[in-house]
Amino acid sequence: HGLAAAAPSARLAPAGFWDMTPYAVIGDPVMHSLSPAMHGYWIRLYGLDADYKAMQVRAEDLGAAVRSMIAQGYGGWNVTLPHKVSIMAHC
Repeated sequence: HGLAAAAPSARLAPAGFWDMTPYAVIGDPVMHSLSPAMHGYWIRLYGLDADYKAMQVRAEDLGAAVRSMIAQGYGGWNVTLPHKVSIMAHC
């Protein structure tokens, strides 16, 4: 299940939510993505201390979501539609 960025000041997950390094695919819509299953397979196979989620992020929340993921220590994220171009403004 994914987490939605509700407001620019909102955290994507509560403090202490992650037990391991978080990774994600972000988009809108994103819940149909196979990325969590594909990446989760390799994470489990190699026993990595990581977790990979699908997170629905609305276009108007993209900047806040990126800042929040950085602040929360995300190891990285994949970007899908409709954010493939607009994400570059936040790099």
